[in-house]
Amino acid sequence: MLFERHGDYFDLFNATETFVNDMLATHYGLPAPGSATGAWVPYGSSPRRGILSHGTLLAAGAKFDDTSPTLRGVFVRNRLLCQTIAPPPPTVAVDQPPAATTSNCKVDRYAAHRSGGCAECHSKTDPIGFGLENYDRTGAYRTADKDNPQCTISGDGEVAGLGTFNGPAELAELIAGSGNLESCLVTQLYRMALGRRESDGDASTLAKLTDGFKQNGRAFDKLLVEVIADPAFIHRQLEP
Repeated sequence: MLFERHGDYFDLFNATETFVNDMLATHYGLPAPGSATGAWVPYGSSPRRGILSHGTLLAAGAKFDDTSPTLRGVFVRNRLLCQTIAPPPPTVAVDQPPAATTSNCKVDRYAAHRSGGCAECHSKTDPIGFGLENYDRTGAYRTADKDNPQCTISGDGEVAGLGTFNGPAELAELIAGSGNLESCLVTQLYRMALGRRESDGDASTLAKLTDGFKQNGRAFDKLLVEVIADPAFIHRQLEP
């Protein structure tokens, strides 16, 4: 997508086809391409779009032998929007799923996060994760909670400050339209290339790289060249 087609970076998020072999196509509910090595297959009427519906990414939110709406929301906030979500207080039992109260359905169990001191952070993460709940921790499509067929999944989610969505396709549209995806990609690549977090002195460099990225049609291969050609990458500065 990026190095052979030299496409727009956003194509990763709004692609209407994906590269799969017969086994993976069956797992995703797509037509088998008749290949053990892989071929491009259209998503067609499937609700999938782009990389946000891939099992490799959706598995990042796996916990308690199931999905975690919280972890998926944290992933989107931290990795794609470069927003900081504070870690839970040390008194919170993060290794235990929310207990059942009114019902055993996940959306009801996670309602505990939306009250008290937990709400400030969980209101920014959980609604995102619930918009991806139609996909289990392996990326397979489902219509109900794991082991609870009576708990149907709506797939409705929200990115507070951006809007509502249903499923990965609409989530990708929200993120791409936020204006933060380009700058966050540049920031994440910059951190990896330099092996450190950015400082106040890197602001102008990041702004220049982001502007160039946009002007070059969001071409990722060109961004790589710009990053390694920047003096900040070539010359390591001694820290005080």
